[in-house]
Amino acid sequence: MNKKTKFPKKAKLIADGGFYKIEKIDKFVTRINMIVARRIRISEPSLDYDGTWHFDLEFVFDGIKNGYAEYRQVHSIRIDEANIKS
Repeated sequence: MNKKTKFPKKAKLIADGGFYKIEKIDKFVTRINMIVARRIRISEPSLDYDGTWHFDLEFVFDGIKNGYAEYRQVHSIRIDEANIKS
């Protein structure tokens, strides 16, 4: 019996630190880029900073596990707010 398996419709994007996000995908791709925002708050006697930093994360295909196409983070680039496309 020749059983063909289909590529999963959901991707598990695993970031540095073990955090992950499940995303829907239509087809197999080798790389996925995602822009994420993180709120940063630094409060010290000489510095009081509160702002949002944006990062462009790049993930590459790592295999299929538990019905998900797993992608691992390989690059992280901080981008300026002026360079973000809406």
